Amino acid sequence: IDRRDFPACGAAAGVSAAFGAPIGGVLFAVEEGASFWSNVLTWRAFFCTMTTAFTIKILTNAYNFNHEGPRTFGVLQDPSLVEFGVFTGGKALNWSVIDLPLIVFQCLIMGLFGALFNDLNRRLTLLRTKLLKTDRLLRLLETVAVALLVSVVGGAFPIMIGNYACADITQTVSWYDLQTARFHSENVTAAEVGRRTFFCPEGQYNQAASLWFTQSELSILHLFHTRLHFQLPVLTAFFISYFLLACVTYGLAVPSGLFVPSLCSGAAFGRLYGQILLHIFPGLGLDPRMYALTGAAGMLGGMARITISATVIIVEATQNVSLALPVMISVMAAKFVGDKFNHGLYDIHIHLRGIPLLEPYPPFQADQVFVRHLFSSKLPVVLDEVTTVGRLVHVLTCNKHNSYPVVDRGHDGDKLTFTGLITRRVLCRLLQVRAFKADRPASIAGRDFTMVEGKGLPASQALLEDGPRVFDDIDKLLPTLVEEDMQAYLDLTPYMNPGAYTVNEVAPLSRVYRMFRGLGLRFLPVVDRHNQVKGLITRKALSEAAIERAVHDRRSRARADHVLRARQSVNLPELGSW
Repeated sequence: IDRRDFPACGAAAGVSAAFGAPIGGVLFAVEEGASFWSNVLTWRAFFCTMTTAFTIKILTNAYNFNHEGPRTFGVLQDPSLVEFGVFTGGKALNWSVIDLPLIVFQCLIMGLFGALFNDLNRRLTLLRTKLLKTDRLLRLLETVAVALLVSVVGGAFPIMIGNYACADITQTVSWYDLQTARFHSENVTAAEVGRRTFFCPEGQYNQAASLWFTQSELSILHLFHTRLHFQLPVLTAFFISYFLLACVTYGLAVPSGLFVPSLCSGAAFGRLYGQILLHIFPGLGLDPRMYALTGAAGMLGGMARITISATVIIVEATQNVSLALPVMISVMAAKFVGDKFNHGLYDIHIHLRGIPLLEPYPPFQADQVFVRHLFSSKLPVVLDEVTTVGRLVHVLTCNKHNSYPVVDRGHDGDKLTFTGLITRRVLCRLLQVRAFKADRPASIAGRDFTMVEGKGLPASQALLEDGPRVFDDIDKLLPTLVEEDMQAYLDLTPYMNPGAYTVNEVAPLSRVYRMFRGLGLRFLPVVDRHNQVKGLITRKALSEAAIERAVHDRRSRARADHVLRARQSVNLPELGSW
């Protein structure tokens, strides 16, 4: 199993556990969890999400069986960890074609907020990296300071709002029924779960405290489902404070996420937007709860830039397929606007950490350069087919490359003809099992394709599969080697990969990018038309910054060559002779 499959499957399982959305978890792993996807990885992620969803249902059912009185154990209808509620029956959302352009405009604004959030968080992360670096004590103190800040803002939030936060517990609410095409009025009472009075008079409750002094999941439920109208200053202050605190919190040395903060802040703005529209156009029969849902989806799409998985997660969590269209429009509009300004937040942090995760499509500059423009004129790090242990130890110690081209230097020793590729782990394993010999072999062994019965491995590699494993830590092997071992010889040809993928140095960089994405490669040897090794491309060499540097260097060399040819054509004297 490729170790790169574990993060993708873990991301899918996490979404399935949190939102009860196994299909959405698989799609999230496809969009954000991996840069190389295959059918095998699909069913592995699907199996992980299925197992996770079943386990969560069993555990929540057992918890409710012990804490909520007698219930039939095994009825797997309990909600997930993060519940959006069900929009059915009396809670059904009313929306029509009139809402769609208003939703598009709302989520264009969500895209702007998402881009602003990502830019602020990127700048804050760079500042953290510069000031705190890797000091654990400073990171701990920062976490304590941010926790104190959140507590102070949360405690002062209902007080600063003042009288605007208090509202009647029971209100008369008018709403429009699309089935009967009539307006209806009814008395609606605020739900007791999460309701806070917080110094309000009897018969009233504090909306600011009810949104803040509770779990974020309950705040999302209130914004999604309650028919009571929120005070506009409460929604405005809650959105601004929650938005800014989420920006500060994301990136701390704590396991904090992006889904719930983006959904909660987006739902607050969407509810504010919907109530303003309802006040301006009372005859349209708009439902502010609908705009809370699409605002949450738009904020998630504007920050994380996920579309398909966000739609499926929300549809699965709400158990209402009829909401798919407005949610799809929301995430697409927000992503379209956000992409005009910067990348998604996940991609930003991936690039800041230097993780070589490739995007689905190569940068547009990749068609402007060849592979050879990525390399300098110095010789690449290579290994001879038959090398000494001392040379091998020197190469493994002086650099941390994960793979090395094996070359044939020819009779005169002036060539670097590519013959195969060998990984660092195999080299360390060869040193561990002492596969070297004191005398130089009379002939190169080549590769033995005789298969070991029951293992399906070449006979020459059977010794690599037996015994304890040593990974790529050469420092642990040095004490086992003596001075005489450094003069011994090691034939690498039986253990290298002679059929490794290669690419010509004049190939467009965009083609190499697609090879890495499509084949899941980690490294690729570069050769010229005579099969001479010119270098080794890794995923880091295909980053957007590296490609931009290659384009800049190529243009600089082209300008210098143009000036030199122009000077030679007019026979200008050298500057020193003027």
